[in-house]
Amino acid sequence: MEATELRKLGLTSTEARVYLALVELGAASPSEITRRSGVYRTLVYEALDRLLEKGLASFVSGEKNKKYFQASDPSALEAMVEEEEKNFSREIEEKKRLLGKTVPELEQLFAKTTKPAAKIFVGLRGVRIVFRDILASLKKGDEELCFIANFEGRELTGVAIPKLLHSLAKKGVHYRGIYDGRQKTIEEAAKSAMQNRGAAVRVLPPEYASPTTIHVYGGKTAILLYSKHDLICVVVENKEIADGFRKNFNALWRLAKPIG
Repeated sequence: MEATELRKLGLTSTEARVYLALVELGAASPSEITRRSGVYRTLVYEALDRLLEKGLASFVSGEKNKKYFQASDPSALEAMVEEEEKNFSREIEEKKRLLGKTVPELEQLFAKTTKPAAKIFVGLRGVRIVFRDILASLKKGDEELCFIANFEGRELTGVAIPKLLHSLAKKGVHYRGIYDGRQKTIEEAAKSAMQNRGAAVRVLPPEYASPTTIHVYGGKTAILLYSKHDLICVVVENKEIADGFRKNFNALWRLAKPIG
């Protein structure tokens, strides 16, 4: 048997080699274990201590208090893994408990601090953070406005936009979107209407196409800037500005036409 399998179970390379030597030798002295395992004597003692702690080895005292070590039954490996699983579960529960206590305290402190009027996020990861903020900021019955959407944005963000639309619908948030009138964009607009069945979607003439898409939600405005290889998103938290963009959206909404 190779030590590799034992390492995958959680033993170090040294522990695995020493444990295998014990299995093969039966009761053995550190000298015998050293020769059999090929591990330096000082490292053998350290490995034996750890194996004893893990319940994978035991020892008996012989003449002149000389210790002889032997491997525990291999079923002890199952017990070791089960114990590690329990410890991991306890760690997760403890982290959840700490989150429940720590996050509210940090949020109180965070609410008291002065925040910048605008935040800049870069790349797909940044866009996903903004989309999570859109979803977290809105509740059932609220409205999310998006204009002027384009197929380039969908291509650059992949599944991020469909996931947002699906999550908004599931949460009961109303979605209105204005898209440019190019054929590929119209196809994306149709997909958006399908992904959020409560969505209202309209299109403007093709000349309205722009590498910029604006999301208005609550008192925030997210401006997504697309180029061939870059994604930049600026989020402005200001109700007056958000209301101004809402007016712009509604003016364009009256000009736009339903998909038909």
